Amino acid sequence: PAVDRDTSVLTLQNGIGSGDELVRNLIDGEKPADKIARLTDERMLQRHGELVDPAAIDAAANEAVHNEARARFMATGLKILAKSP
Repeated sequence: PAVDRDTSVLTLQNGIGSGDELVRNLIDGEKPADKIARLTDERMLQRHGELVDPAAIDAAANEAVHNEARARFMATGLKILAKSP
């Protein structure tokens, strides 16, 4: 039957030994919402691992604000210099 063939294709494509194993994995496996939350946490730690405590977050926020303020200051200075004879 087509269903058995489709199940066989799914199991082979995903490295699963049988249709029974596929069903057990679906029943016993991690819930999608839990997996999404876990993978999101992992990715955030990979990308922003330095921001693991409130002090580090505060320091990064201050640095970002100061960089933005410094950029505006420099842009204003350049405009003034460009207008001077």
